[in-house]
Amino acid sequence: MNVHASGNQHAQQAWMNTRPKHAEARTAAEEGIARTKEAAGPGEAIDAEGSKGVIRLLQAGHFNGVADVRLRINFHDQLQQGAAQDAARTFEGAVPGLLDDLAEEASLLGEQYGLSSQGKDLADSFAEEIQLLLEGAKTAQTPLSTTLTDIKSKFSTFLESLEGAFAGLPSPIVEELNPDEEEIAELLEDGDASNQDEQTPQQAAAAMNEDETEEAEGGLDQPDGPTAFKAALQELETWFSQSLASLQSDAAAAQQLPPLSEPRGNGAAYSKFLEIYRNLNSGSEAGGTSVESDAAKLDAQV
Repeated sequence: MNVHASGNQHAQQAWMNTRPKHAEARTAAEEGIARTKEAAGPGEAIDAEGSKGVIRLLQAGHFNGVADVRLRINFHDQLQQGAAQDAARTFEGAVPGLLDDLAEEASLLGEQYGLSSQGKDLADSFAEEIQLLLEGAKTAQTPLSTTLTDIKSKFSTFLESLEGAFAGLPSPIVEELNPDEEEIAELLEDGDASNQDEQTPQQAAAAMNEDETEEAEGGLDQPDGPTAFKAALQELETWFSQSLASLQSDAAAAQQLPPLSEPRGNGAAYSKFLEIYRNLNSGSEAGGTSVESDAAKLDAQV
């Protein structure tokens, strides 16, 4: 009997049994690297550690248990950077459609309130300003939250320009009315006999002036008057704010990771890594649905 061989076999078996269970995360990472090399397209650059592939698999919700949490910790900075880029791309891709819709709304507003092509021209100028703003923000790596604030500020200026254009339109002219004697006579003839006896020509002329002046002034409150135009601007502002908020929500959603998976038989290690992950995300929920603690802040860079 080979005693030494038997002893070596038992020693090897004992060593195998004492391997730490935490190796699950490392094994998962190695598997991710292997899968990345298989999934990468021709000519696609992959770094030596295969981090790009691991991040892709994390975003796809491939890992489970301790491996999921630990890899999110290991690649936290890369995940945040990727999420910010996704948010910026989502926002940039949706802005042109919003500006096209605004141009249409402004054009209809201009036609309704006698601004001719001014409404559309102002909207086109606003669109050009926003495009320049986005390009500058991208170059300067401005946070998306700051860019949103700048867009809202420029939109307020756009509304002021529309209001100024409407105020510059000629006001309805209220002519001084001087009824001639023939008109006064017709008015008196149309009245009943009792009124003819009681109303003098001067009183009839004054009544005509008063009625026609009220009609002219009343035209200011018609659907194309200042009050109605101001209400239309408020509706336009509400629509734009809601549309911009929708884009902001879509951009925030683009930053989210799949929810964290449940622990798989190693609850102590899972809890330890989960606490670290929570601290990294500044108190985000245990579900881990967002890379950032407050996605609404949109710290993505345009």
